[in-house]
Parts: sequence; C-alpha cells; structure tokens
Amino acid sequence: MTRRASVSVFLLLAALLWGGCAPAFGPLVREKCQNDGCTREQQYVAEAYAYRLKFTTENTDGTFSINYAVLPNHMVASIVKNRLDDLDQILNPNNPDWAPYIKEFGLRSELEHQEKIFEALYARLQLVDNFNNFKNYMGERSSYRPPEMDRGYDASKVFVEDVFSAYPFTSDRIEQARASGMLKEVERFVWSARRELGRKDPDPLDPEDQNKFVWRPEEIGVEFISYKIMDTARPRDSNVDYIEGTRLSMTKDGLRHESKPALKLFVPSGNYSAVLVVDKDKEGEIGFLLPDY
Repeated sequence: MTRRASVSVFLLLAALLWGGCAPAFGPLVREKCQNDGCTREQQYVAEAYAYRLKFTTENTDGTFSINYAVLPNHMVASIVKNRLDDLDQILNPNNPDWAPYIKEFGLRSELEHQEKIFEALYARLQLVDNFNNFKNYMGERSSYRPPEMDRGYDASKVFVEDVFSAYPFTSDRIEQARASGMLKEVERFVWSARRELGRKDPDPLDPEDQNKFVWRPEEIGVEFISYKIMDTARPRDSNVDYIEGTRLSMTKDGLRHESKPALKLFVPSGNYSAVLVVDKDKEGEIGFLLPDY
C-alpha cells in the first residue's frame, strides 16, 4: 500500500472512530453552567474540571490516570458495533459514494483488514458482558458484590491471552460430576437437513465480481447429547442436568463434527431456571467458542 493510501485509510478510520463517539457529557455541563449564569469561559473551565472528576483518578504523586471503567463495557461494545456497521456500508461495492473512492486509492484490502480487527474486538467485548450475565444467571455472583463492579470497561479483561481459561462458560456442579465420573450420557439424537440454497460461492466464471455468485447445496445438522448426574445406581427420575449440541456438516470426506459444542444447556437443581449458552459462529470464523447468547 502506498503512503498516500495509508494516509487515506488513517483519515477514514479516524472519522469512523470519532464520529458518533463524542459524548454529550461536555455540552450538558456547559448548558448547566449557562443556566446558572456562568460566562462562556467559566463554562469551559467547568467542563474541563468535570471531565477530570468523572473520567480520571488522582494518583498519590498528584498526577491523574484515566478511569476507563466509568464507561460501561456494553457502551464500548455499542460504539464498536456502530463502527462495524459503518464499515459494512462503506465496503459495499454498490455504495455510489464510497466505492469509487475506495477503488481510486486501493483501500479495500486494508479496510477489510480493519473490519476483521473490529469484529474480533466486538466479539471480546460481547464475551465480557455475556460471561457476567452467565455468572448472574447461574447464581455464582455474590449478592453482596455491586453489579457495576463487573460492568465497567476494563482492557485487562478484554485483551486476555487465553479467553477460554479466563471465561469458562461451565458449571462447577457439572464439572465436578464429570471429574468424579458421575456425569453420564443418557440420550443422543441428531437433527439434520439438506438445504438446496445452502451457501453462496463466488461465480466460477467471474470470481472477482462480488455481486456474482452461485448457490451450493448443503447438508447440515446438530448432534445433541444429554447428560445426567448419576450419584446412585437407580436414580429417582430421568431428568437431565446438562445438554450439549455440536454442529455437524457433510463434506467430501464424510460427516464432520465441530471440535466443540455450539450449544450448552445447564439445568440447575432446585427451582432455578435453566441457562442456555449459544455460539453462533462456526469453527474457523472469528468468535468461534466465544458464546453470543
């Protein structure tokens, strides 16, 4: 990519990042001061001081550190999602405003790369919120811990090296039963379907044109396995405690199972509601193994 094109990408992304991100906090402070009779200069002084009070923490040496946790994690995720929607519109080859500009400066590959970065970031931000919700639904959060302590944006929670260890969507009860050998499979069934309009592939006669495609049939399915904690040789009922659903597809080499389940249903004991965890991303896609619901 040329330096000219790189600058163009930078300017475009800067506009995407800042457009719509400017908070209404500052104008609200100035409006309040204006209503209280402050001069224009006093309004801006009050705004700067309000930003310092709300978004920074004073250190022992008199300096200040930015307090990112003031912003809820879901708000940051919403901003990133807006940027993804913007990029989707910009990269649309039928967009009359952006398509010529992107072609002229050769920006498509770089912008598609940036889109994947935003997609990965959005998946991580969603993961943090989904995990907090999961813990609450499973009753594994202390009732004495204020919920807002887990809801603020924290980069150390988003950018972790091993997301699967940091965010295990598991149940202590199920895992303990599995480790002790008491978690037994009690039922297995497969749902399958053949879809004539299964997937879109590039048109082999013109693979470079994104507007041209051909439909390919697909055979897909989900294998469900139900488990029960068997703490006695003769259980009193047949109720299950845990269900896994794993996507499968027919390939030229035969039936292929994904390496991990896409669906988990936890059925707690007592009067608690069942908790369903779903990962809509297929294996190989960004977000695979990071539950969406």
